[in-house]
Amino acid sequence: MTLPLPLESADELALGHVGRLGKWCGAKSRNEVFEALRERIGIRGTGVTPALHAVAIACGIQPDQYVGRHSMLPFTCFLVSANLTLGRCAPRWSDPVVSKIGCLTPLGLPTFCARCALEQRDRFAYSTWVRTFQLPGTLRCSQHESPLLQAPDAESFMKQPSDVYASGRYLTLPARKWSYDHPAIVKFAACAREMLATSRSWPGDLVRRRLSQRAELVGLRTSRVGSSPLLSDQAFDTFPIGFLEEFFPVPTQRTGGLFVPAIDCASIRTSNAPTGVAIALAMSLLYSSPREALNALTLASQLDP
Repeated sequence: MTLPLPLESADELALGHVGRLGKWCGAKSRNEVFEALRERIGIRGTGVTPALHAVAIACGIQPDQYVGRHSMLPFTCFLVSANLTLGRCAPRWSDPVVSKIGCLTPLGLPTFCARCALEQRDRFAYSTWVRTFQLPGTLRCSQHESPLLQAPDAESFMKQPSDVYASGRYLTLPARKWSYDHPAIVKFAACAREMLATSRSWPGDLVRRRLSQRAELVGLRTSRVGSSPLLSDQAFDTFPIGFLEEFFPVPTQRTGGLFVPAIDCASIRTSNAPTGVAIALAMSLLYSSPREALNALTLASQLDP
């Protein structure tokens, strides 16, 4: 029997697709789905093939393609270390990374638009969890301009959002200290969506070097010591403080020129790699648009030896 395939046109999240597969095979949990699919393709044990790769193989999809187009890794793990076997710019994540964080989402709780879910159910007889709704900075559906809702727990990914809505077991998003339509946050959210849409990983050394060069070009400091302003100084001048406090460990009392590791690591080399949130923030501050930022990174990856 043919397995239900992910709905690519709706940007379906892998965890939601796994939930639909669970309904197909009668599984009650995500792990039961993975176990059933591993058995279907003849793989025994949990430590050999990442769960999302097993889903892809069972559905007849290339594993890298499935992970890139349906997991959150293109945002949450935008940067990877150089891989001498695959090549520096190989657009994939290692098996341990896919196994460990391939099923995680930035917000933790499943987030959905009720109107999208109901419209999908009426059109396809089922509804899907949308990847872009799981991104930080996104509080409303861009199509319907309606506030997003959240399911009460991560296990709700095993259900369809239309069923969660019908059950009444959902939450409104917590009130924020920032407005979703603040220009800086709108631009940040657009950068996050573009990162996710690349469906690939990027070489960490190359991206951080390019962001550092861009920061220097616009007059920002690219070292811990100096008199020029830092990327974090520009962030404090541009974003509502409530937004920065929600996503970064920032000092309660701002001091100009003070190095903020969680933000400044995007343009200054440190031992810690920047998160997807930090990369999206840096892109929004250093470039006029997310498309300009990604074009610059693409060109740099093509020219990198």
